[in-house]
Amino acid sequence: GRGRGGFEQQATAIRELMNKPEVQAMLSLQQKAGIEARYATLFKNLNLPPDQVEKLTALLAERSTTMQDVMSAARDQGVNPRENPDAFRKLVADAQNEINNGIKAVIGDQGFAQLSNYEQTLPQRNVVNELQQRLSYTSSPLTAAQAEQMVQILASTAPQRTTSTAGPPPPDAGVRMGPPPGGRGGPDV
Repeated sequence: GRGRGGFEQQATAIRELMNKPEVQAMLSLQQKAGIEARYATLFKNLNLPPDQVEKLTALLAERSTTMQDVMSAARDQGVNPRENPDAFRKLVADAQNEINNGIKAVIGDQGFAQLSNYEQTLPQRNVVNELQQRLSYTSSPLTAAQAEQMVQILASTAPQRTTSTAGPPPPDAGVRMGPPPGGRGGPDV
């Protein structure tokens, strides 16, 4: 159906689908796989035992869903982010602090500092990872040490992010190298 009633029916159907245990399990597996792929280098650098990697992965997954959880909790508590932004910001900060404290308990303050640096350089890491993949088929592949040096150089020369844009960048943040999809020389239209 069209109009408001059709939208509400779709939203209800999606909520019901998302509440199914098999859908939640599939999404959880997909999310953990994405985190493991995105943070593989950090996990290797932290040299964590498998049980700590598993705990850290779960906490990072939880952190990525924090905003949805906070929105739900705010709704349950009658806090409207538009009408009471300070109360909403407090809910967000409390949730983030709780998860960050859990992460610090698993990897320590030094590990948390490494995590923060790693997340701040994710856009540069995406660029370097793509370059590393492309060079892997050549006679002069980029080593892990060279890749890390390149990430740090790119990060030190990148424009500084403001506090309003700080925090982990989205998974697809970064610059696309090579021709645009479709192989044309110009922008996709």
